[in-house]
Amino acid sequence: MSIGIFIARLQPPIRGHQAIMDDMGYDKNYVVIIEGTSSRLDAKNFLTFNDRVALLKVTNPDVKPIHAPTGYIPDIIADNRLNPNNEDIYIVAGTDRINGYLRQFKSITDYKVFAKDIDKNTNRVPGMSGTDCRKALQANDFGAYRRVVAKGLDNERWFSWLRKKLMVRLGGD
Repeated sequence: MSIGIFIARLQPPIRGHQAIMDDMGYDKNYVVIIEGTSSRLDAKNFLTFNDRVALLKVTNPDVKPIHAPTGYIPDIIADNRLNPNNEDIYIVAGTDRINGYLRQFKSITDYKVFAKDIDKNTNRVPGMSGTDCRKALQANDFGAYRRVVAKGLDNERWFSWLRKKLMVRLGGD
């Protein structure tokens, strides 16, 4: 048995997030959504945990979302009882984050942890980022939004819903 854990903000889910979750392929696949008051990216977070759960039901319904107040993965595993049988745990992350995540397990021997390193530069499409998706929403640019947002959300209905949420957060119309 194997467990895959992917940590993401999903503000909103983009095609890159969707591809990672689609490729996880472990026996149990989780996406950890960190939503704490001390998040350094709190100003960019316009979607609630429940909003992102609703979006994941559209984009990646087989992945189980987990709410976490911090990014300390050993606590996330213990608090959510993700590994009762000491299964292999794969931390799925980009090259810029994987080593930091693995360091969290340096003195913890309770888990068998492995890395699934994602090279963010491989097949990267210019402009395919959460920031660019939020910029497209803010600019009311459906074409740019549609190119980057996860499949299933790439329609006028979700564009309008997400744009409204973002503009409320920004204090705009």
